Amino acid sequence: MSSSYLGREHGDLGMATTNAARFISRLRSRGRFSRQPSRQPSRTFLEDFKPVLFTFTVCAVLYLAEWSWVRVYPQIRDNSRHITVTVHNWIFRSHQLAETDHMNEYKELHHIGSFIHTCHEQSQSPLFGLLPAEIRDIIYSYTFADYEDLENLYDFNTCYRRPGHFGPSKSHTALLQTCQVIYNNCWYMPWTSAQQTFFLAWYVRRPPMSRTTEELESAVRLIKSLHHPDVPARAKEIANVQVFAQLCELKDGGPLSKILDIEHFMPRSITITVRHTDIWGWENDSPISMYGSQWVCNCRFPASVTNICFQLESLERKKEQVDSIMAQIREGWYFTRTDGVHLVPSVTGSSSETWTGSSTWEHERWVRDEDDGEPGKIRYHIASLCFTPADMTDIESRTAREKCTLCDGLDVPREIADRTRAVRRVPPLNVVDMEQAGVTSDTPASEAIQMVREFHNQDPGEDEDEDGYVYAEQDTDEETD
Repeated sequence: MSSSYLGREHGDLGMATTNAARFISRLRSRGRFSRQPSRQPSRTFLEDFKPVLFTFTVCAVLYLAEWSWVRVYPQIRDNSRHITVTVHNWIFRSHQLAETDHMNEYKELHHIGSFIHTCHEQSQSPLFGLLPAEIRDIIYSYTFADYEDLENLYDFNTCYRRPGHFGPSKSHTALLQTCQVIYNNCWYMPWTSAQQTFFLAWYVRRPPMSRTTEELESAVRLIKSLHHPDVPARAKEIANVQVFAQLCELKDGGPLSKILDIEHFMPRSITITVRHTDIWGWENDSPISMYGSQWVCNCRFPASVTNICFQLESLERKKEQVDSIMAQIREGWYFTRTDGVHLVPSVTGSSSETWTGSSTWEHERWVRDEDDGEPGKIRYHIASLCFTPADMTDIESRTAREKCTLCDGLDVPREIADRTRAVRRVPPLNVVDMEQAGVTSDTPASEAIQMVREFHNQDPGEDEDEDGYVYAEQDTDEETD
């Protein structure tokens, strides 16, 4: 096959091969590979080497561009190769690099041709020719919806593994590689259609590699900068945001406000969940208390929010306590958006459910809260209350007393707390002690307690405090007289 045929068939690659062949031919004709020196000036050598040098430079630039793109924008890593090819085509069309400001990483993205170049409208396809845009958006939302990665489940013995979060979420993006029109219209939907989950909690009570506020801010800024001005603002809204928060983090609303105040952050629905291990004094089986709820008054939610769901979770035996707190929340809480609109409890927006999880986390098994019929597991009760926008007249009709107690502490009545106290008041069992004592995950709680006691040579009636807690013996270095 001749080099001229290769150049016609394969474009730039063939042209580079043709130039290289001509270059070698000229070297041979001028004695470059013989002992006789060439009489041709060096100027001709440099001129012939320019195409090869240009091709090498372009390949190096594309490699560095793809590497930096993957490092700087991991949230769209799957599309980095497609965008690199677009940049490659743009370089050969313009034959020169556009001027960019390296101090501003987002300014470079405005030069990406895939978002500004025209493409075929695909009107012959039923997807674009027959279906209206609203139906296509529904199809896209289902296609890019995230789901739990069942091949990489979280450890069962953690307090963050729960329904809807048994594993990290993922979504398929293969549809973006099928058509330029689909890519231009939907490149951001794997992000906006997915549930964005945040953990305002201690590091051992959140999954590894959980999303941070800084990552959210970078992604929102990216989506805003790449959107065409004609795209409606609603298309840039995030469908759902889930926040798991310890009460100590919610207290004054600072960490939550850091998320809500991000520029161009436009969620439609926000769910705030307080788990069993997020409540004050859960380790000591204290009654549920939500004192210091200033975040309800201090936080201002984005104007795009149309639904706020607050969830409170505790043990199933504390169902009465949970329902008592939620009843007080319904009477005294409401949230405020940045545009002044208030969200009040919905008449039909309350629900409850139960689920079963592990009783072991952070290397301790909480046998106090187990049922002998389900060893190694704890049953939980979750109550949910939704808040939706309301007219100002609904807020003005509230009494002054209700408004003054909006951010006051919420407590459970004493009689309810007494009825729901733990029957088995013992401290958690250490995982290492259980292994040495021969306790397995299937061992009932009462037997596990007895086996650990025998392992420590303790009599069931000794070393107990007034509440019935049993403490293991500890060695001390104190001198005795």
